[in-house]
Amino acid sequence: MDGSTRTASERDRAAWALGGAEARAFVGRPTSRLADLVASSLGPHGLETQIETADAQDEREVVRTADAGTMLDAIERGGGLSHPVAALFVDAVDAMERAHGDGTTRATLLTAALVERGLGLVERGLAPTTVARGYAFATSRIGETYDALAEPCDPDDDARLAAVARTAATRLDSLPDDDVSAVAGAVSRLAADDALDTEYATVIAARDAPAGIYRGVVARRFATGTQAAEHVPTEFDPRPGITDPIEDATVAIVDDELEFGESVAGGGDAVSVDGAAGARRYAEERAAARADFADRLFELGVDVLVSRPEVEADLAATLESRGVAVVDEVETPVEDVYRIARATGADVVSHPDDVTAGALGTAGSVVERRVGDECWAVFDDCDGPCVSLVATADTEAGCDRAEAALETAVEAAATAVRDDQVLPGAGAAEMAAAASLREYAPGIADREQLAVEAFADALERVPEQLVRNAGGDPNAVLPALRAAHDTGEPAAVGVAADGNGTRDAVAAGILDPRRVPSEAVETARSLATQLLTVDEVLHPGVDLAAVRPETES
Repeated sequence: MDGSTRTASERDRAAWALGGAEARAFVGRPTSRLADLVASSLGPHGLETQIETADAQDEREVVRTADAGTMLDAIERGGGLSHPVAALFVDAVDAMERAHGDGTTRATLLTAALVERGLGLVERGLAPTTVARGYAFATSRIGETYDALAEPCDPDDDARLAAVARTAATRLDSLPDDDVSAVAGAVSRLAADDALDTEYATVIAARDAPAGIYRGVVARRFATGTQAAEHVPTEFDPRPGITDPIEDATVAIVDDELEFGESVAGGGDAVSVDGAAGARRYAEERAAARADFADRLFELGVDVLVSRPEVEADLAATLESRGVAVVDEVETPVEDVYRIARATGADVVSHPDDVTAGALGTAGSVVERRVGDECWAVFDDCDGPCVSLVATADTEAGCDRAEAALETAVEAAATAVRDDQVLPGAGAAEMAAAASLREYAPGIADREQLAVEAFADALERVPEQLVRNAGGDPNAVLPALRAAHDTGEPAAVGVAADGNGTRDAVAAGILDPRRVPSEAVETARSLATQLLTVDEVLHPGVDLAAVRPETES
């Protein structure tokens, strides 16, 4: 009876299970297709992909991008990554994108190459665990190679920071030299703070914008909430209130509505008045409280009051009559209020009584400007480690591209400073690592040697794709790259700009933060190991003879 039960169970299992070669194909196909999907975006000659997807509100959206991370995110929003292997794959590389803002394409290509070559080794009889151990050996060796190849990156080295910024931004769009220099200056300024937090770097691109680098915060104020709705009696007024710069401005910041009704009889949050006389007394007390608040700010020497919500018109008029300029509705993003506080050294308070001398900050200059339908408040020449980069373009799409490129450039340069190391780009790091692995592999006595050699082959997928995207011939360029790296010492030789030869990547200023290629290798190794050790794929209750799992098209 037990035997017949097991036989029936086995028959049931066979009806919804994939094993052996079928399971390996189930793993390999989506991995390969994802790599093919993003491969054309790699490098300075990467192409854009147009994706019809949905936005956060599930409305139709068309995305055009040459960034693999943006591409995969758009496809996922549109429901195009439902295959379990693809979903696992995207989650892994997306974590890298969120952490470093770069390296997604590289990690995707490496993972696909490692899975492809690893599956080939398994077909030849190697155990998946043997392949996994060999890949681990290879990763350790690559770390040593990158240690020897790395160059220092000092926060005061503007030329090197500019090279890192230009290399990162080139993958998305070209940036003018002034913008690249601004990125270097911005990161140097942020590096004055030990945390080097890029949250305090504001990047803005807009048509007819006052382009440049500001040592502080540019707060964009535009219609939100009811002001942005149709058929409402009030509209956002983008006219600047501070038309002449206020020099050496003393700044106070509040993040809640300024209320002055608590002194009326009854107190508390709820205020009740009786009859016309009570209403008049309430209005008089509120006016007196507003005047007292304005007088106190005047006595404290406050030049600018920054408020996250809107300041009611009567209070704003009272403050301005005392010479206190009002910058209100700094609500989107909310972080801008705290960036202004960081830049000026002010404390963010929530009640009028908390605006004291100890809560004030300073800005070298404060001015407002109209840009399109927005009003910008510019806090410049501040002492705090905050910086704003403003770029301009002729079209909205151009502004979006410039903003994305600047954000990527800032993150890359900041990462290089945090690591204090950069590696040569243009595929040089991968070629150096591949050469080092081929030198190292013969010293491994066990079958892991084959996996180390397979890892070396997989690394060459990156320079190979760079050559293809530039229109070159990999069959001509890769042998030249191998010869340049066959010297026994790590070299900085990578793919030439036109894809038809080689060049010294460091001398050409093609530099990556050390962490990006390192994390791409580790992400690829970890994910490939997970996928290669899948021995069986189960779809309980599904007749696989009738319904075969398919990868995304």
